[in-house]
Amino acid sequence: MTFVNNNAPEALVELCKKWDNENKTFYLGPENIFAWEYMPVDYTGGESISKDLGSWSIHTTGQTLPLHLNLNKDEITEIATAFRQKSYPKSAQLFLSDRCCSSCIMCPYHGEDTEYFDKYLSSYKTTVTLEIAKQWVDKLCDIGIKNISIAAHGETLMLPYWEELMRYTAEKGLTQYFITNGMFFTEEVAKKLKEIGNVTCAEVSIHGTDFETWSSVTRIKNKKLFDNAINAPFLLKKHVTDNVYVAFVKTEKNIHNLKTFLDFWIPKSFNVTVLPRLEENDNFTYINNSFDPPILCADSGLNIAPNGDILPCSGGYRLITEDNKNSLGILNIKSASSEDILQYWRNLFNNKIFCEKICKHCKRYQRKGTLSERTTYYGYEAIREDIHYRVLPKHKKTFKQRIKNEYNSAKKKLTRLLK
Repeated sequence: MTFVNNNAPEALVELCKKWDNENKTFYLGPENIFAWEYMPVDYTGGESISKDLGSWSIHTTGQTLPLHLNLNKDEITEIATAFRQKSYPKSAQLFLSDRCCSSCIMCPYHGEDTEYFDKYLSSYKTTVTLEIAKQWVDKLCDIGIKNISIAAHGETLMLPYWEELMRYTAEKGLTQYFITNGMFFTEEVAKKLKEIGNVTCAEVSIHGTDFETWSSVTRIKNKKLFDNAINAPFLLKKHVTDNVYVAFVKTEKNIHNLKTFLDFWIPKSFNVTVLPRLEENDNFTYINNSFDPPILCADSGLNIAPNGDILPCSGGYRLITEDNKNSLGILNIKSASSEDILQYWRNLFNNKIFCEKICKHCKRYQRKGTLSERTTYYGYEAIREDIHYRVLPKHKKTFKQRIKNEYNSAKKKLTRLLK
């Protein structure tokens, strides 16, 4: 007996009919299908990830389906393929500049070990003009992008036209994920972001609660910049959005400060993202020969490099080289049409060449055990996602407050579109 809810996505209608004809027993419901874009596939079996192929199932974070409802590897692949052929990317990151005000030791662009970036990605060391950045935004809107992040190999606020470009994205109806290290963040900047009105989520990378620890990671000796960084999350929450993350990358310079960091930010209702240094395994177990098809990767956005290269994920961004771009079929946004970009994105995860050369080296792809797992981290409730921990605030927003925030966001967006 099959169960197909009337609200099943269009992409799965034909697949469901096919499974019906094959007399398969399966479960597809709105409470799990619509979680696909952000947390598509979770593992609900035991520890034998590479052997127990029948223990994959589609469900939302924190929800486990009975074992008899599990889908096997081939069925999961069929679902993923069907979604890909009907879906489109919802988010994009624009890497527009390599300007930065610090040289954090773990940074692959400005840190202690930049050999790979210097050798293979020298063409990415440039700043895109405002006119070209707007052209890229236009193309991304044409293919359905809803959320954008003006990212860089450095600090967003050092982008000379950050304010003008953010206003342009707001006029296009895009929401914004705002990332900063907080050093140049002031109340004036916060009020500008409030007036622009499209920031729905913000993240501040700080890496320490005291000046000495912070300075040892960022290699900045200016106490005023540290004070700005510490104050930035509070200004963002006060003027811009309740959805504020504070990021901490664990290194040998600041690991001693992690518990203090959590004790400082979590009781103040901030989310904290904790990441390992890229060179460290951080006690995670990786699978070297993963059986998973590449189309099951959770990264559903596009990354646009400063020279226009369109890369499918942040992992591939650090693994691409000038030498293998042609063999991977990497498109460039300057010459590709919107339709070309959309089809390219849909086909990327069916590309075995890309999988073999790029994905198998990616920590996100290798660590397929549990894409999202609730756990306890230093005494706090946390969700482990891929290679990082998202530590949850103690004082969560009430349901009433969440509805109010969503209403205000929708009202601002409608006002902009009706201008």
